[in-house]
Amino acid sequence: MSLVGVWNFEDSGGFFVADTFATPDDFAGRLEGGALMYLPKGWSMRGTAAYDGIGGDYEAVSGKVWLNIPLN
Repeated sequence: MSLVGVWNFEDSGGFFVADTFATPDDFAGRLEGGALMYLPKGWSMRGTAAYDGIGGDYEAVSGKVWLNIPLN
């Protein structure tokens, strides 16, 4: 599990992202966690999920999944 914070020291104004005007917040945080599972024959599977938007008006949810298969 990890918690990451970003502090914006300089107000650089806003910018456009896909027809939406965005302004950076002073502080934003991200919470991420994951799990690793070992399977038979040396296989393993790993997954993570993250939530961006702690302390700001921006929100995003993301995830990743890996499947490792040994070649020998």
